[in-house]
Amino acid sequence: MTDLAHMETGTEVHSTSSLDIEHQPDNIIDGDQSTFWTSTGLFPQEFVLKLGASASITKIKTSTTNVRHFVVESCDGPSPVTWVPVFDLELGNTGTGQLQVEVNKVKCLATWLKFKVLSGWSDFVTFHQVVVDGKSLGDHASAALSEKSQPTTKNGRPISA
Repeated sequence: MTDLAHMETGTEVHSTSSLDIEHQPDNIIDGDQSTFWTSTGLFPQEFVLKLGASASITKIKTSTTNVRHFVVESCDGPSPVTWVPVFDLELGNTGTGQLQVEVNKVKCLATWLKFKVLSGWSDFVTFHQVVVDGKSLGDHASAALSEKSQPTTKNGRPISA
């Protein structure tokens, strides 16, 4: 299954609550678990992913360190306006720097995903990777959009070029 949250699918990190130039937010979606985004202290911390297309999501896998409690919310549409809870997760203390890998089965439609860290086991937390499984609805949405955007005559038929 294709990782819908990989940068090669058009996904981008839309926003983050903190920035460390040595550990950029794009590291979350580069597919390399040895790179990561790190918070810069204090909670809550959050980042928002804009998927390459609207998707029906079935599973979200996270690889983190020092995260104690985080929530994921989704929004489906062109702008991230109304957020819907996807899951709320409390993680055990695995020790400083130990990777926490969590797989959560979900059922939601989303173009946007917000990851909000409410507390950590340390002052700093890291997100090494987010993997999103599901089905991209982008082809259907693109086809519908292109049909709507074609100029038409009064009788509703497309104008040929």
